[in-house]
Amino acid sequence: MFRVFLALGSNQGDRLHYLSKAILEIKRVVDVSAVSSIYETEPVGMAETELFFNMVLEAKTTLLPAELLNKLKKIETALGRKHNSHNSPREIDIDIVLYEDYIFKDEAVELPHPEMWKRKF
Repeated sequence: MFRVFLALGSNQGDRLHYLSKAILEIKRVVDVSAVSSIYETEPVGMAETELFFNMVLEAKTTLLPAELLNKLKKIETALGRKHNSHNSPREIDIDIVLYEDYIFKDEAVELPHPEMWKRKF
């Protein structure tokens, strides 16, 4: 089992609803062991948009990074995320922030998350 940390964020619509639904769906994919509080934060790299609700989940998984990312993106889509540009408002965003102590990069995922240091969680 691999220890992972997932960051969740929402700044469109019923932000709390999107985070709650995402947690339920994520629990179908990984073994969630801890859930942070929810923080309201300024957007990073976006101009003139609503504030985010952000949180982090700690979990364990047997999935490899690309497999996990694929499942998380399917959850985002199922919850209504429109996959437009990276720096646009979103109903739900789920990122892999840390995956064990792996340092990894390919065209789909970079670990640790390259903007982790900018996040206020």
